[in-house]
Amino acid sequence: MKFEVQKICANNDDESVIVYFIEVASPKGDNEKVHQKTIHVAGINYSTDVDALSDEIISKCSVLNLQHKEDVIECLRQLQTTNRRYTESASRSDSRMSFSAFSSTVEMNKSSRSTSSSKETEFSIDQLDLYVEMLYETGDGVAKGVAAVVSLAMIEDNLDILVKNDTLLSALLRLLCESGSKNVRVAYGVLKFLHKLAEYSQFHVFLIEQKVGSTVMDFVNVLVTKYKAPRTNQDSNIKAELDGVRRSIEKILQVSFSLLDLLAEDVNVQSKMVHRGIIHIIAISLRKFALDGNGDKYWIRSALLLLHSTSVFREAVSEMVASETLEYLHVILHQYRHDNALAEVCLKVLLNLSFSTMARGQMIKLGYIDLLVKLLGSSSLVPHSIRLIYQLSVDEPNRYLLTKCDQLLYQLNKLISTPANWSDELLALCINLCLDEGSTRSFVENPEQLYLLGTKAKNGLILRLLRTASQYLSLPLAKIICEDFQTFQFETMDVSFVTELLNLAGNVAASSEDKHLNSLLASSVNHLLSEQVDPMLTLASVCCCGIMASQPIGAEILTEENTVEQLIDVIQKYQEEDEIVLQSIYALYQIIRNGDSDKKAIYTGAYEFLLDLATDANSAIRRVCSEALDHLAEGHPELNDQVMTAEFEWHNASWIEMVKHNILVPRKSPEESGEGEGILIYDVDDASFISSDA
Repeated sequence: MKFEVQKICANNDDESVIVYFIEVASPKGDNEKVHQKTIHVAGINYSTDVDALSDEIISKCSVLNLQHKEDVIECLRQLQTTNRRYTESASRSDSRMSFSAFSSTVEMNKSSRSTSSSKETEFSIDQLDLYVEMLYETGDGVAKGVAAVVSLAMIEDNLDILVKNDTLLSALLRLLCESGSKNVRVAYGVLKFLHKLAEYSQFHVFLIEQKVGSTVMDFVNVLVTKYKAPRTNQDSNIKAELDGVRRSIEKILQVSFSLLDLLAEDVNVQSKMVHRGIIHIIAISLRKFALDGNGDKYWIRSALLLLHSTSVFREAVSEMVASETLEYLHVILHQYRHDNALAEVCLKVLLNLSFSTMARGQMIKLGYIDLLVKLLGSSSLVPHSIRLIYQLSVDEPNRYLLTKCDQLLYQLNKLISTPANWSDELLALCINLCLDEGSTRSFVENPEQLYLLGTKAKNGLILRLLRTASQYLSLPLAKIICEDFQTFQFETMDVSFVTELLNLAGNVAASSEDKHLNSLLASSVNHLLSEQVDPMLTLASVCCCGIMASQPIGAEILTEENTVEQLIDVIQKYQEEDEIVLQSIYALYQIIRNGDSDKKAIYTGAYEFLLDLATDANSAIRRVCSEALDHLAEGHPELNDQVMTAEFEWHNASWIEMVKHNILVPRKSPEESGEGEGILIYDVDDASFISSDA
């Protein structure tokens, strides 16, 4: 039988190496099932020869061979770092120790490695009352009682019985408060028991009622506040033991933050944690145990997961911005950027914070841009890094800074050249950074190829990128767009994609002044305006008319294609849709303004429609109508009196509407008018003006 190893990882809680493998039954590997093999290495410590131990493991495990030696050694070193055991050194005075309270209890409870069946024989649920009584003893009795309770909790069938014991939880919480900072072994056992209960959502209400979260937070706060890092000039034996103390604390932090994160599934619990200072506790923990590069990555990941859960609250974000949390996260992300799992969680926290303007500004000052550019080289972290950079690009000053980062532009160009890398955040980021010709050219080196890839994938954001680029670059896309317009069936295509295609075509037609493209585009737009299509598609067609008509050649062709009549029909059809009406009037205004098309507009009834809409309730519509009528009046003196009369009626109607609602109309100052103070108010009942001083 042949085996294929899928994954090798370390289990810190069980001091074991786990090998995941499949049995290769055939060359095709059909119906492969993943198997697991656990290799226990209990007792591994700082003096263990991991090289020799890896050879022994490979020789005894038929699944492994010498090709897997490096992976096995990596797992053993991880266990060695996390689960070090140090022998008791000679007694020393408190003045020479930075955390003497832990001197006699630096070793975790790792003695119980038996299976569930052996645990049942060693500790029986029937003797639970005896184990609870042991929790009130002193010395080793307490530790044995905690170990018994933890062992029973590992059996799922015992959990309901343990929870129903009224004395058990209160006794454990008392131990955590009174003896937790003095006896790490007891504290770890209590937290492990609570964590086991928190893994089941049906026990969350019970744990919350017992204020487990508050108790754990208070305990961790005392623990991390009391800890002091060893001095650099300290005796090597003392430093070794204090290093063991640190590892013990880190294991406690891991299970504590993981427990709190499980309870934080409830939004109300998250809010209470924030108000009780969980952000401050996590910040202190990160500062003391994570910034020197020697911290255990598993507890750091647990802390960041909890930080991610609570960072959705505005108060939490404000506290993190006001404190040095963003600086800590920058250091952690830099140190652990090669650990994808930890770096991913860190990026998720930063993404939550990036919705705050102050947080974005602080990230820029701390140099996050350079760090995020480095992360773009890791394929698994690219999506999260792009999302965060996109959030930073929301602010205009930040966008200019980003465009000055040549390495960022280079990485984005590499990503955008392959459709498999496309994401909404990536394309939106590139669009945001198209601020000038230089930055735009970084993304649009080959516009024809980009257009072909975009239309093939029916990706509207690629077309929007090209449309944005057309503001700074002359894109040679007229010919290829003409070919597509002769074959595309717009009615059957996605509305958002057709919208972007029409906008791009309008920009290219206006900038290139290509008569053939303008004619094809006018014909396509008229067809869409005459059909029963989605209102969004109608709006896109009308906007395209406005873009085309911004140039004389486009305005003339639209006039020749009878587009004016189509726009009037659209206004009549969508009278209740202000945006469509506004864009239609704007297109008429551009047709009137550019080229010899004003007479055509008058003959087809555009003039009457503009007069009617000049008194519309929408101020934007009134303003565009006024501009269009002014242009008509300039070209036709005989219409000047009619336009002036219409504008007077509109202003008069506006004034009457204003005074009917008793809107105060400020008068000139006394110095300017020579009259007394006061403002005029129109009295609707008396149909006269009265002074506010009266």
